[in-house]
Amino acid sequence: MKPYLSVCVCTYKRPHVAQTIRSVLAQEGICHRTIEIVVVDDDPEWSAEAIVEAIAASAPHPVYYVRLGAQNVAAARNACLEAARGSWIAFIDDDEIAEPDWLSHLVAAQMAHGADVVKGFVRAVYPPGTPDWVKIADPYTRDYGPTGARPKMLATGNVLFLREVVERHHMRFNTAFGRSGGEDTEFFRRLRATGLKIVASREAVVNEIVPESRITRAYLVSRHRRMGQIDGLKTRLGLSTHSPIAALGKAAPLVAVLWSYPLFGMLGARLAFRAFAKFWYSIGIIQGALSGRAQDMHEGG
Repeated sequence: MKPYLSVCVCTYKRPHVAQTIRSVLAQEGICHRTIEIVVVDDDPEWSAEAIVEAIAASAPHPVYYVRLGAQNVAAARNACLEAARGSWIAFIDDDEIAEPDWLSHLVAAQMAHGADVVKGFVRAVYPPGTPDWVKIADPYTRDYGPTGARPKMLATGNVLFLREVVERHHMRFNTAFGRSGGEDTEFFRRLRATGLKIVASREAVVNEIVPESRITRAYLVSRHRRMGQIDGLKTRLGLSTHSPIAALGKAAPLVAVLWSYPLFGMLGARLAFRAFAKFWYSIGIIQGALSGRAQDMHEGG
């Protein structure tokens, strides 16, 4: 019987994927006969194979393992689309754990609002010893608005969408962003342009487990700079509403204004972090627009 919903997970050298899969298997309010799980392993050494197959052996519904090893997350997401059989497709990241009612809330929001795409809430779970300024800034929690709101930006961590509209418009993730990241926001930008109805669901919650390596100032500098590089690169490739010149014209003044972002600490930790993030993002915009390159996500950012 063809599944109603395919839950897709792309993984790369993260044993934590086992917890992600088990959290999907533990979903409540969803008939297990109507869903399947597709796990695409982007590690050329296929490190997740034994983990996934051990879980699949006793799972109450199908769990499929797909070898890829391309080290390109866009190619991995495309492999998910090829392998998934469901009428609806949900993505969850391999560092996320779904709440037991995650899928039921995504489906409920879709039905209540007649939506083609539903974006859920991502709640960060920080490790012990996380600095207070990181907890206050909370950079890894992503709230897309109350249920029914129209989110401005979408990503693949916690999302549900109708397979038919993707196939109708021949949509696939752009592999040019497969090593830097940003392939998901670019994918949904194109999908949004087709006129789909997209809503948020604040009740559809996944918990993102943030490792210690991602709460350092150096990592957050690299992260926000790379995000800017990606958007700057998109202007070079004609995948943005801005030209490179327009992007530079917007980013350069922000760099000039925000270079003193450490002083913003006097106005509060949250505002200081926003200035910090915007400064390094703007630096990245300039780098991406000028060089036509974005840092590889596996280079430490």
